Amino acid sequence: MPEKKILTITVASIIVLFVICFAFFVLLGDQNNEEGSAGEKPKTLVEKIPGLPEGAYVHPEGKIFVTSPKKNDIVANTFTVQGMARGFWFFEASFPVSVIDATGAVVGQGVAKAEGDWMTENFVPFTVEISLSQTPASSVGMLRLSKDDPSGENADSLDMPIRFND
Repeated sequence: MPEKKILTITVASIIVLFVICFAFFVLLGDQNNEEGSAGEKPKTLVEKIPGLPEGAYVHPEGKIFVTSPKKNDIVANTFTVQGMARGFWFFEASFPVSVIDATGAVVGQGVAKAEGDWMTENFVPFTVEISLSQTPASSVGMLRLSKDDPSGENADSLDMPIRFND
């Protein structure tokens, strides 16, 4: 009977020690990830994009960003969209851009063109001029920049809020 009690106490002690060590390493690991190796906080996604202009609207995964117009800008009936996208966002050096009003109606479209070598993983500048084909039903809408993926297997887009002239 005493041997069974000693064995139970030993096993319980080992389990408690294991849990304490595991918790210590998990907490220590999280602290190192937050501070980095030199005691610095890790860079955010936006900080990792070299040369990102202030006020750029960035894809949640940093695949594309728009520098003009800005988020919630009022756009005219004809306006230019500029920014940069990673090369894989393009297909044959272009990708589609749509303007959608609050009702979901497409009120303008265009094709963004790469302004450099698009066959890269790096950022490539793009531009597109959009002319609204119909009057938006509301004063708010969105600019949708869609990854050009003919297969449809890796569909992705960036939706940026914009406003229309009344």
